[in-house]
Amino acid sequence: MLVRGSSQSDFADAFEDVIRQAPPAGNVPRTYELKRSWAEQGGFIGISYYVDVEVSGPDVEG
Repeated sequence: MLVRGSSQSDFADAFEDVIRQAPPAGNVPRTYELKRSWAEQGGFIGISYYVDVEVSGPDVEG
């Protein structure tokens, strides 16, 4: 499944956001593969960091 993570501090925090959204279940292994990353700058927020990550494993649906 494709999961989008975001952060206003850096790409590492955006990746951690993905892991928080799709955490491993018990001892079942998960693979997190970075598919796309980008940053947007402007407005009052400043810079926002985004990642699209493919999450796979035996217990992950579609």
